[in-house]
Amino acid sequence: LYEHLLWQLNIFVNNEKEKQAGKVIIGNLTKNGFLNMSLQQLCQLSGVSFKVFKRVLRLVRTFDPSGVAARNIKESLLIQLFLSGNTDRCLYRIIFLHLGDLEKGYFSKIANSLSISVEEVKRAKKRISYLNPNPAASFGGSQAVHIEPDIFFDKNNGTYNIEINNRDLPRMKVNHYYRVILSDAKAASETKKYIKDKFLGARWLINALRQRIKTIILVCEYLIQEQNEFLRQGAEKLKPLTLGDVAGDLSISAATVSRVVSNKYAQVSNRLIALKSFFSGKIETIDKGVISNRRIKEMILIMIEDENSKNPLTDSQIVLRLQKQGFNIARRTVSKYRENLGIQPFYLRKNSK
Repeated sequence: LYEHLLWQLNIFVNNEKEKQAGKVIIGNLTKNGFLNMSLQQLCQLSGVSFKVFKRVLRLVRTFDPSGVAARNIKESLLIQLFLSGNTDRCLYRIIFLHLGDLEKGYFSKIANSLSISVEEVKRAKKRISYLNPNPAASFGGSQAVHIEPDIFFDKNNGTYNIEINNRDLPRMKVNHYYRVILSDAKAASETKKYIKDKFLGARWLINALRQRIKTIILVCEYLIQEQNEFLRQGAEKLKPLTLGDVAGDLSISAATVSRVVSNKYAQVSNRLIALKSFFSGKIETIDKGVISNRRIKEMILIMIEDENSKNPLTDSQIVLRLQKQGFNIARRTVSKYRENLGIQPFYLRKNSK
């Protein structure tokens, strides 16, 4: 969830103070996607003004998944309803005033309070049931899912060739019959106009799909060039790379790059790699160099795996070890990365070993 939200933050926010505020908000969400800290508390953590936090929080609440960063279930449902464009005041009032009664089935009580019929309350419940009380639900669990690669990276004489997986996609074309009608002098003018409009729309769609494939190939070629060592040698060779880097070098928008790589996988030899894996934020080293934050996560994981089970490492001790290796990193960042890796705090690791 953290990476998915940070991904969107990097697309929509360029101002550094706003980005910092966004990272603090996202980093303090619960596993269910709720924000259980006040803006005043968050301000104290980062030094960013309350006004900036308030503005950024409104933006984060528009991110996918819908309803994220709310303070509780009620607020999350209200946000989801608003983002869906629903203007039915009755639904808002039921969620705001009677959510508990709705869960218990007190339809008559709600109807009397809002001066509406019981049937209206039941219809409202059905519509509210389509909303998600747990906005982060899709980011948990361990159910196995079969993934079909979208792109193949075929290695040939030291280079990678790119092939789009179109095996299950039909070839799109306009039926020749409609061309015949357009050239038929006896056909009614209204019929010709209708078919011509639809013909132009179909041609636009086909051209758009062709352009989409070209853009996917263009981005993949760039990723192969920039992250060649990552492909050959693994995650420790991953270089810092952002959506903005790719967008700037290819002269396309960051939103376009995001759509290209979102939920897409490349098959490389016998491996399946998410295109998002080619991207990573950066941590500055003491000598002003940079390293990917994914590499930092791997180092933290290795440290914890090798720690003394009777005396586990605290986050502060991990910070000191990283500093000795030349990496400037804050303790709260180490804590966040540790949580991303699903690792418990040192006092719980000690009790569980």
